[in-house]
Amino acid sequence: MTATHEVVDSAARRAGRVPAIERISSRVWAVPVTCDLPVRYTFAYLVVGDDDRFIVIDPGADTPAGRAQLLGGIDEAGLELRGLIGIVATHWHWDHMGAAEKLMADTGAWFGLHPLEAWPVEGTPAAEARVEAYSNWLAASGAPAEVVTELTNRKRGRAHEFSQHRTTLALEDGAMLPLPGRRLRVVLTPGHTAGSICVVDEDEEVLFTGDHVLPSIHPNIGAFEDRPDVDTLGGYLASLDKIAPWSDFQICPGHEYHFRGLAERSAQLRERLVGRLAEVAAARAAQPHASPWEITSGLRWRRGWEGLANSDREDALAATRAHLNHLDRLDPLDPNRSAT
Repeated sequence: MTATHEVVDSAARRAGRVPAIERISSRVWAVPVTCDLPVRYTFAYLVVGDDDRFIVIDPGADTPAGRAQLLGGIDEAGLELRGLIGIVATHWHWDHMGAAEKLMADTGAWFGLHPLEAWPVEGTPAAEARVEAYSNWLAASGAPAEVVTELTNRKRGRAHEFSQHRTTLALEDGAMLPLPGRRLRVVLTPGHTAGSICVVDEDEEVLFTGDHVLPSIHPNIGAFEDRPDVDTLGGYLASLDKIAPWSDFQICPGHEYHFRGLAERSAQLRERLVGRLAEVAAARAAQPHASPWEITSGLRWRRGWEGLANSDREDALAATRAHLNHLDRLDPLDPNRSAT
């Protein structure tokens, strides 16, 4: 699909550098904000309305470097921080919305998130409850006791990443964002998280996809502790169909680069997931009493199961559970639970 991609600062990407700030269209700017993850940066999108008032979609991580990059981008776009009236998070992950709290304090801007994302960001009690739920999820999935201890301690040490934000605007499916002079529509696209959203810019013909669709990375679709028995994979596949009407729009994802060719990319994502579904179905048919952890450990992984750190095995486990849940939904009475 490279023929349809419009790569942002491709020379920088090939050299392993963070791309430059870019003007995507007349009223949209992409500001890369670095984060301590393999993806290296998240795009904060500045969307400008009347009288130079603007919103930011996914302001990025809360780090000194990230804040300097975002403020530098606002300045380069010819805007002033006082013109920021709203902050949108496509989902609750810290590399997308970590900077929101300080921006709210600096500007009085509203902070919008889908209501299904509320649990991870409603304060310390919810954070502590989530750590406990996470530990129980690992144990119920069949993870060894030492892995449960290691990963639970790791989660507890990161609890601040999902406990410091207050949602002031509920972004329901179909809602129009309150930015004067612009038509920006919220589209609920569950899968990567329960309340992931995309934003349709009807004026500039741009679709902001967060982590729902990325140009080359496959987003993690997992059944984590907040929804262990939910058919997240089925939800994700349905969400790919839901954004199909905007296939001709320019796609502005949370990471990597903007591109065109949504239909082709969606087909690639679907093909990969269906292939994995068949593999999980075969593994469970061969080991009908195996735990999700045992099934996960027997699947094919790019670095091999032994090459994965326990933190990576957590994501692998969640992905396997998502596939198992989907198989249950497809045919809950069939002991072989065929993927066909």
